[in-house]
Parts: sequence; C-alpha cells; structure tokens
Amino acid sequence: MEITVFRALIIVVVAADGCLGQITQRGKCPFVPTKPDFDVSFYTGRWYEQEKFPAAFEANQVCISADYYLIPTGGVRVINRGFNVVQNRDVTISGDAVQSPSQPGKLGVRFFPGQPRQPYNILDTDYTTYSVVFSCQESTRNGYPSNQQFLWVLTRQPWGISPQLRHKLLAKVERFGINTSYLTRTQQQNCSYGN
Repeated sequence: MEITVFRALIIVVVAADGCLGQITQRGKCPFVPTKPDFDVSFYTGRWYEQEKFPAAFEANQVCISADYYLIPTGGVRVINRGFNVVQNRDVTISGDAVQSPSQPGKLGVRFFPGQPRQPYNILDTDYTTYSVVFSCQESTRNGYPSNQQFLWVLTRQPWGISPQLRHKLLAKVERFGINTSYLTRTQQQNCSYGN
C-alpha cells in the first residue's frame, strides 16, 4: 500500500492500539470478496494513487506512487513514494507483501521486520488500467465492535481513468457497503515520483 516512512511509523503505533484506519465505523468489517483469479505477476510495476480514504500516514503528501516487484524467494517487494509538501522532500519506504495461499487477491504487507502484516485486498483490477484496494481491521472501542477502513483507487497512468470507469468501479465498491464519499483525490500533477 502507498506508505511513506511517516506513514509506516504511524501504522506501527496505531497497530499496537488495534486501530489501522482513519475511517472508523461501528460494527464489523463489511464482507468484500477479492479478485478470485488474481495473478500477482501481472500486478507488478508502477501504480499511481488517484484516490484514497484519508489516512494520517499520508498527511501532506502528493505524487504518491507504489512499485511492486516479485521477490525470487517468494512474495512481493513494495516501494512506496510520495512528496511531502510541508517538509519539501521526497519520502520513500520499502516493504514486502505475501499472498494468502487460498485467496490470491488477499495479501499482507509490512514495512518493518516483526511488524504484523496489514491487509491489502485486491477487489478488482485489469492489471493495465486500474486497481481497487481495500483494507479493514476490526477492534473494540468502549466495549463496542468497530472497524477501520482504507480504500485506494490506483491507476497505471498518473492522469487516472475516465469518469465512466471511475463511476463503474465506485458503484461496485458501494455494493459491498463501503461508503465511497470518504474518498479524497491525490494530486498527481507536476510530479517527479522520486526518480
């Protein structure tokens, strides 16, 4: 997932508290099926973050991208980049992801050794244009079940996708009970992507 050094630090801190997202709702996580025939080898390469649920670990960032590479020993290398406009600097962090043996669209990602893997669930992708990724963790707050959600719309091109395709993807996400009104756009203009 698109995570910078600051983002990863926040994830470690909030993971200890059982809270991984900025969108918190009462109840359990919605049931959201992942892409059943997901092939990670077609997913490798660069993706650009177009929209996301707000997250503290992405505060003040623009030009967010993620690169995925197969690891010869198994799994996926993840390199996330962004530009922090407050600190006026590129930020980068790398980690790794592994697939669920029984559900290839479910991955677990981490950015530090020993860190619990966080869900990275591919809801849909055509590998060449778009990817929709969802993450949800359940916890208990004040004796009540709650869940914390992340949602990302990624694209292969920095300029994104057509409004028609976006509408189709968000309609699919909403059918699973995910409130897409929380999505915010990621600035992808005048970016160097840390190259």
